[in-house]
Amino acid sequence: MKDYLSFQNLTKKRWDYVSVCNLFPPQGGGLENAASQLLQFLAKEKGFNCLAFYSGDTNKYYREDGVDRVQLNTFKIFHGFYPLVGLSYLSKLSKIMRLNRKSTFIVYGRHFTGSVAASLLAKIHGVNYLYIDTGFEPRTFKSNFANFFANILDRTIFSLVYKFAKKNVFVSESSKKFVRGRYGKRVDDAIVILNGFEEDVIGQFDGWKKEKKVVFASRLLPVKDPDTVAKAYLELSSKYKDWDFYLIGKGKCLFDEMNRNEIPANVHFVNELMPQKEFHSLLAKSAIYVNSSLSEGLPLAIVEAAALGCILVMSDIPHNMEVSRVSDLEKYSFPAKDLKKLTDALEKAMNDSSELGNSFHEEIARKNHEVFASKKIFAQYWDVLKDF
Repeated sequence: MKDYLSFQNLTKKRWDYVSVCNLFPPQGGGLENAASQLLQFLAKEKGFNCLAFYSGDTNKYYREDGVDRVQLNTFKIFHGFYPLVGLSYLSKLSKIMRLNRKSTFIVYGRHFTGSVAASLLAKIHGVNYLYIDTGFEPRTFKSNFANFFANILDRTIFSLVYKFAKKNVFVSESSKKFVRGRYGKRVDDAIVILNGFEEDVIGQFDGWKKEKKVVFASRLLPVKDPDTVAKAYLELSSKYKDWDFYLIGKGKCLFDEMNRNEIPANVHFVNELMPQKEFHSLLAKSAIYVNSSLSEGLPLAIVEAAALGCILVMSDIPHNMEVSRVSDLEKYSFPAKDLKKLTDALEKAMNDSSELGNSFHEEIARKNHEVFASKKIFAQYWDVLKDF
């Protein structure tokens, strides 16, 4: 890592596009997958040299899917999912910007220290960047004090990220509406480009028959509210013994506090992040996908789940509902943290899946493909980036 990031080597290698993101697969979630997919599109379809700059568990440089990747080991909070950037990160990103001033940078948020650092360094070095915002809501943290403090920082320091960007993009209409309410005209020229799934990846699983499986897959953080899902699983598993209930993700949840023999045999707790192909193959066979988040951007996982024909049982926060409406699945939504309503929604989805059969799931997939297919999404990004 030290040799690769030396002045000599960096001057030898110039990139057309540089992505600055929180994490990257397999550590990250939907945002990081979307960031990786966009760079792959620019490298493979457009022939550009691309670099991904992000946080990980070790310092390393490697090349994957036609994209150069620089991973830096940073201090992290929230079970390792939120990097706090330090001097080493800043110095290396500053060097890359200084030596690649003609490159276009793509900065992802909302990860406070990384996004702010990238925007300030871009201003200092005079480089252009596209900022892609996934949204933020005040209920991100458990305590009112933490949310109050986060709001102050967001309204002041974080506003610089929007201000210095050449162009701002939001991944949902809800995100743009929320930020527009906070910053007024500053983001009036921002555009909305939805997250999209890769047709080549999802297409491998077309035609798979649905089985009686329910899946929740996410980083296990309080804002994702996995405990309400775990409680619903415990309540339903004894009544529906012919169904399997999956709770998948890295972090902490209610099941960590239970002995294995206390978890019913048809409830499967996988305390890690699944490899993408394994995850997609599970979704292809699953009838239902659950999202219980208290706050979200436009999660890539729910777009992929719907593209694979899963019924979406989701909390009724604005970003989730944008996806639900595409496939007419609003009736399966529930108020966030409402265990009774979540249980009722799951039962309805399970019964409808059994009664309506595979054709119902195929219709969900068809409607989703019309809106969220990546070729359409990437073409929209290219329309923006080619003007840089």
